[in-house]
Amino acid sequence: MKNLKLFILTLIVFLTTLTIYFNSEKEDDEKIRIIMTGPSKERLADYIFLYKNRLFHDDRFVFTWIYPQDVNVTKVEKYLEKRRYDFIELKKIPCSVDQFSVFKENKCTPFFKDLFESSSAAVFNGGPDIPPQLYGQEPHEQTKPFNKQRNYFDISFLHHIFNNSENGKAGFIEDRKDYPLIGICLGMQQLNVALGGTLIQDIPSLVYKGREAGKNNIHRTMDKKKRAILNPVIIKDSLFKEDDVSGKELVFHNHHQAVEIPGKDLEATAFSEDGKIIEAVRHKIYPNAAGVQFHPEYRLTWKKYTTEENAQDFYKNFWKSFKKIIISNI
Repeated sequence: MKNLKLFILTLIVFLTTLTIYFNSEKEDDEKIRIIMTGPSKERLADYIFLYKNRLFHDDRFVFTWIYPQDVNVTKVEKYLEKRRYDFIELKKIPCSVDQFSVFKENKCTPFFKDLFESSSAAVFNGGPDIPPQLYGQEPHEQTKPFNKQRNYFDISFLHHIFNNSENGKAGFIEDRKDYPLIGICLGMQQLNVALGGTLIQDIPSLVYKGREAGKNNIHRTMDKKKRAILNPVIIKDSLFKEDDVSGKELVFHNHHQAVEIPGKDLEATAFSEDGKIIEAVRHKIYPNAAGVQFHPEYRLTWKKYTTEENAQDFYKNFWKSFKKIIISNI
């Protein structure tokens, strides 16, 4: 009888463990994993704000912030230690990319493939200047590429997504043509460089020849109280395949570089009001892949922080459209 009780108890423990395991696997399968690049305290705070305010939110969302092994994220780790969010994870990728392997298969290739296949979408976030050698130019005196390792990693990941080898072989996205991907500010520039495009290295000196650009054309705009000053862009075509946004919208800029020549199969969909700066691009073949030069994620752009009282509808619709695309492609 004693042995029978022990057997039954052991069986119960085993079945309970098995149930927990399969339920956790099921729960993980139900998660909507969104790859995020460029982890920093400020960027995490922006997306926490969007999530908590239900601006970019779904109970199944998990923001997976990735970084290569040669990038230091100690400050981010400490930030997350003090806060527990079940929708955020920080993931170190055990590889790195150097300048000469960005556009080749490299040590990160299998990790890139796994990240792409296990995710539902990707957001390439803002950050420092791209080393101009990656798009065939010598550095301008105002170019400050102080986080080269991140740029090598991110651009190589994008290269693998769209063009997996030097001989023009199709990238990972060929099997998932509707994969949602957005590049924001630097992320748009990374997308452009990954597809063979070039950049304007310094807008004030190269576009406006060092002169004050004027209120509607300044691309770094914040007042003395560090509130966002929103400036107009002209949207010529929808930012995403399924939205119907067009016309003039107010946006927040914080950049001094921009797309010069669009990369392969990228088309410009928005411009600065004077037409001199490309403000958004979209891929012709993979229409859910796009980039915006402005910042729809900044907390500064929301009513509490901005000098404009009624400028948030555009950003709300931006994230609503991107979420809709993600959900529809699961």
